[in-house]
Amino acid sequence: ERQVSPDKLYRAALLKSRFADTILKAQEKTQSQGVKGDPEKMRRDKEKLEMERRKEKARLQAEAKAAEAARKRAEEAAAVEARRKRELEREAARQALLQ
Repeated sequence: ERQVSPDKLYRAALLKSRFADTILKAQEKTQSQGVKGDPEKMRRDKEKLEMERRKEKARLQAEAKAAEAARKRAEEAAAVEARRKRELEREAARQALLQ
């Protein structure tokens, strides 16, 4: 699997969750147009699509949360690294003043 920045993962997850309903509704419409005669089959298909929609939405929300957590971890790591770098620069400045 490729390494992708947390910001890109977060954005992708948000976009997927944003348009998931649209995609699933389109799938539902195309499926219901194909099966006109049997109302029982249409009901079962509709229930199945609704369950899939709920599962997909839950999966996308979990993905968005994971991407957000990864973004926060990356920000925290960057802050720790910046703090460490500042400390090293301060120590180097102290050593230069002492000499």
